[in-house]
Amino acid sequence: DLKKNYSLKNQIIHQAKELMGEKNLKTLDQQVKVLQNQWEEVGPTFQEHWEQLKEDYWTTIKAIYEKINDLREARENEKTENLEKKKTLIEQVKVAVEELPDSHQAWEKATALMSAFQDSWKKIGFAPKEVNDKIWTEFRGYFDTFYDTKAKFYEKRKEGNDEKKTLKEQIIETAEQLKDITDWKKGTDYLVIFLVILYSKLNL
Repeated sequence: DLKKNYSLKNQIIHQAKELMGEKNLKTLDQQVKVLQNQWEEVGPTFQEHWEQLKEDYWTTIKAIYEKINDLREARENEKTENLEKKKTLIEQVKVAVEELPDSHQAWEKATALMSAFQDSWKKIGFAPKEVNDKIWTEFRGYFDTFYDTKAKFYEKRKEGNDEKKTLKEQIIETAEQLKDITDWKKGTDYLVIFLVILYSKLNL
């Protein structure tokens, strides 16, 4: 049993040293706990080797936890940097929606810009947990304003197009009715007046 336990403890130490090469924080944190549990489950070994084994084990375990702390600190620093990047992006979006387009071409250009903002946001990564939801809500709010206004613009544009279509159909219908009038002067005067009124409504 002493020999078996000696071998098992050496294996755990070897695995712990290999674990030092792990760069994923979550994996590192989980695996070191597994190794610690395994170490505790292994029974006693040779007394003359125990102090050296214990020193090797704890030296490696402490080094792993130092790496875990370094990775966590680096992650928090990265989140802080991400927060600043997202704040900058929010300011850019805010400026972009201050004066919304008033033409189809301008809306297409603005929509492409807003899409680029969304792509940039996704690439930045997470901000600190305590503010991540808040800044996302702020960012999303500007997009809600943008797309609501865009929807209203195109709804109004469609209504205008439908109205113009109806008026144009009326012009054609009236022209058809007037073509058979024998009093050319009266018919021409009526048609001119009618066309002027309708075309003024059409803004043509």
